[in-house]
Amino acid sequence: MRSDNLSRTQQARRHDIIQAAIEIINSQGYAAASIMTIAKQAQTSKSTVLYHFASRDELIQAVIGSVYSDGAAYMKPRIDAVATMKDKLHAYIVSNIEYLALHTEQIAAVHQIVLNTPSADYGADSVQRLEQLFVIGQAAGEFGKFDAKIMAVSLRHVIDGASFYILRNPEIDIGTYAGSISQMFKKATKK
Repeated sequence: MRSDNLSRTQQARRHDIIQAAIEIINSQGYAAASIMTIAKQAQTSKSTVLYHFASRDELIQAVIGSVYSDGAAYMKPRIDAVATMKDKLHAYIVSNIEYLALHTEQIAAVHQIVLNTPSADYGADSVQRLEQLFVIGQAAGEFGKFDAKIMAVSLRHVIDGASFYILRNPEIDIGTYAGSISQMFKKATKK
């Protein structure tokens, strides 16, 4: 069911079901996240869950999709607020790391999903958007010469790895950590 055609009540119910799935995955593990268990956690019926999500796989994809779209919504105004590609790269890195640190429950659930479904391709859109940022920055003369796709994949892997590190080290100074990653890629992309 397409979420953009839903009433507010239906959207709220979908959100509750996705949140229940996140809670079950984090508390009981990925394997325990059945439609019935999630329905119970969401205080609804199995048929209501299946009304919103045709299968467990569709629900799991919705969990990932909601985390990615929430992350993009958090990052976009910060990236759009700056003009240069160098500043956009910095804003991308810092806002992404901030989002990870502020949403550890969602990120932990996504980790479990990804680790239990390794053949799935997550984050391909992120790589394409980053590659485009690097290509535009190179064309504008802000970045040096490098393979934009390799740089985009490398940055995504660093940020994805950072998500695991942040979960294991909640006391980390996120500003310093994000700044260090930004500085590293500033040097890697400079003219």
